Amino acid sequence: MESKQLTDRERLTLAQAAQNVIGKIVSTKDPDSLRSKVDDEMLALYEDTGAKSFDLKLCNMKVGTYSVRVSKPIHRIDLVVNDREKLSRWCADNGLAETETTYEIDLDGVTLDVVQETAFNMLLDTGIIRKREVVHMTDIVLHDVKQYFANTGEVPDGCKTVAVDEQERPLGTTLKVDPLLVAKAMGEDLPGAVVGLLAEGGDAR
Repeated sequence: MESKQLTDRERLTLAQAAQNVIGKIVSTKDPDSLRSKVDDEMLALYEDTGAKSFDLKLCNMKVGTYSVRVSKPIHRIDLVVNDREKLSRWCADNGLAETETTYEIDLDGVTLDVVQETAFNMLLDTGIIRKREVVHMTDIVLHDVKQYFANTGEVPDGCKTVAVDEQERPLGTTLKVDPLLVAKAMGEDLPGAVVGLLAEGGDAR
């Protein structure tokens, strides 16, 4: 029987029908899809055997691969802050943070408009006025502290090291199928298989 030559509109209609059904089957976002079901099987095999790649076969012919994507193992030493006040002083002493000097008056209800330097120093010595240095610990400063540790290996005051050890873990799967190899493997059975796939996944009423 001679195959019918389809128009562009008919070809588009056929492709859209196939996409509607196949899109649901291969969806990685739908937990009930066929792809999600097989993904679970592949991830279980990875957990049991450590295997990350599997051949996809049709009629005993390899037509693609099913691979498990995994994260890279992490083995490093991280720097964490356990005493922010000590680290602040260390940063100020080593020029990694700016220090702002402020003064507090320890005398309720007194406002000093003008204080000469001598009187000011006297009040400072008696403790009525207290000098306070504030170290500005910004995210940039903390980044510089970690960079300093990475470059020198020296642990700043107020910090400690912790070992980070993470094994590889599965991130998902990758499915690669060669359409031409699928057509070759299925041969004359391909049209019937496609019709069955469309009918099974359709919403016929």
